[in-house]
This record gives sequence, structure tokens and C-alpha cells, in this order.
Amino acid sequence: MAYRDPGVFHRPVLDNLRVSKTGTDHPEIEVAVVAAETAAFIARKPERYEMMVAQRGRSLSGGERQHPPIARAISHTACPPCAMPT
Repeated sequence: MAYRDPGVFHRPVLDNLRVSKTGTDHPEIEVAVVAAETAAFIARKPERYEMMVAQRGRSLSGGERQHPPIARAISHTACPPCAMPT
């Protein structure tokens, strides 16, 4: 069974990106955000990484709700040297 809920939590975007790997530093998050094509989504928000996300991502559109979990998965699984864009 595949769940459709992308797993966005009631906390700022930055904290949503750090959920699975709490020690993630900002450069590593930036790499994951770019790789997940999430940078434009974050740049459009006035508060950027500090924007508070409503419970279960209800303050985001369906497409926006997909971005933080994808970036989170990339930052959790990719090592920084091999994740760097070339």
C-alpha cells in the first residue's frame, strides 16, 4: 500500500527539511533543495525557510506539498560530495 500523504509537518520549512536528519547543515540543505527543484518554491515565499507550514501542509498547494519531502529524502540519502551539482 502506498500512502499519498507527503509527510509535511506543522513547523517551518527548514525544520521540515531537517526532520529525518537533524544534524543537516545549511549547505547540505541547499544542495538538496536545488536537486529537488525546490529552490523556486522557497524563493517565492516571503519568509523563505522560516515560513510556517500548516498542519499536514494545508497552507501549501498540492504541488508545493511535494517539495519538502523530496528535498528531505535527498538530503537524508545523498552524501554532500556526490550530491553537488556539476
